[in-house]
Amino acid sequence: MAKDVGLKITTIKTDIRRMSGLVTDVASLTDSVQELENKIEKVDKNTVKNIGDLLSSSIDRTAMLRKTASENSQRINSAKKILSELQGDFNKHTDRFLSLESDRAKVLKTVTFANDLKPKVYNLKKDFSRLEPLINDLTLRIGRLVTDLLQREKEIAFLKEKISNLTTVRAEIKDMKDEIKHISDMD
Repeated sequence: MAKDVGLKITTIKTDIRRMSGLVTDVASLTDSVQELENKIEKVDKNTVKNIGDLLSSSIDRTAMLRKTASENSQRINSAKKILSELQGDFNKHTDRFLSLESDRAKVLKTVTFANDLKPKVYNLKKDFSRLEPLINDLTLRIGRLVTDLLQREKEIAFLKEKISNLTTVRAEIKDMKDEIKHISDMD
């Protein structure tokens, strides 16, 4: 009977040493999980900031473009109106023609300015067409990040369950130790 108890105690000591190794592994896993959570949080913050900056600058540029286009449209309309009035009165007011010629030059400058804006507007449209695939790609990447984050959450939940199971096993080992100690104290 003493040999059996001795063998059981030796077996239990071996199990305890194995459990202490598991405790180290659990601590290492806990540290790894914490590092992973910190990295995920940093990636989330940077991604959200970059998207916000990109959308903000796009909205600002679009608003400025619309404002400029509206102002140019109003200028062109007023220039057309002045030209039509000048052409109707041209035959009647030949002596005023010279003074109106300078006004006409101003109007032509305005029209030229508007025509000069057309290539710029075209370039802006082209830039927006280049930006759209980038935004689509960014959206796709965000979707992938979300999928990865959800997968990481599942992995973390799995690790938490394993840690919980190890804690339960640890409590059972402690109970066994207490039982063995009680048995050895009885002998």
